[in-house]
Amino acid sequence: MKKIYLPILVLILALFFVGIKQIPAFVYTWNESTPVDGEEYAMGASRMREFKKALRERFAVDHVLYDFASGETTGYHKAIHLLNQTTDPETGTNHGMLYAKKINGEVYPYFRGIHYTQKLSGGLTIETAIGTDDVVVTETRYFTEIPGMTITGVYPAGKIKTTFSASLQVSGEYPGGVVALLCQTIDGETVVNHRFSGDGITSNVVSFSWVATVSEGEHTIKIFWRPQQNGTMIVQYGGTPYFGGKRILMVER
Repeated sequence: MKKIYLPILVLILALFFVGIKQIPAFVYTWNESTPVDGEEYAMGASRMREFKKALRERFAVDHVLYDFASGETTGYHKAIHLLNQTTDPETGTNHGMLYAKKINGEVYPYFRGIHYTQKLSGGLTIETAIGTDDVVVTETRYFTEIPGMTITGVYPAGKIKTTFSASLQVSGEYPGGVVALLCQTIDGETVVNHRFSGDGITSNVVSFSWVATVSEGEHTIKIFWRPQQNGTMIVQYGGTPYFGGKRILMVER
């Protein structure tokens, strides 16, 4: 009886001191030291089953090892788990590598060949704000927000690219033409001003991009506008395709 209960007692004590969290996630242990030399032949079938089960558990993290319903998806990937790297791994002379690397708290997919390293498009995040209604501004003393042209997001430390595009009509009569002003802010601080003029009648497509450096964390990007001269106004026909249609603010990182 002592021989039977002693191993169980040892296991219980080990779990108590090591902690339940240390138990591997897999049910079947990967053990390359079994079977030992001299083990009974009758254990062969059992050992083979243990090996298959241990192998299936580990392959099943990323693969469909066997599709019991139809067999059509056997061997397919369910996911590809890539361990985060802090540096680019070394590559050989006749192959490329797909891997993941963490930069400023964000994980990006990379492909590395013999002579180049490329961050894949999957690492690019694009956020957009779209306005689809007709809006107008007549206030000339100070900037006001363009309705709907606000994006708030959480960004890693580094550069972001912002693009604003809209068809704008500057209306009014003023010698030498009418002028409109645009202003972009990040967290309330002005980072760029843009000036354009119009003939007071037609709508013109205004599109410009800029790059800014931000710290890691949440940031809010907004677009403001105002006509420069008294008695003039800016109209954006976001709901009228004939006059240019929707306005768009886009942030890329």
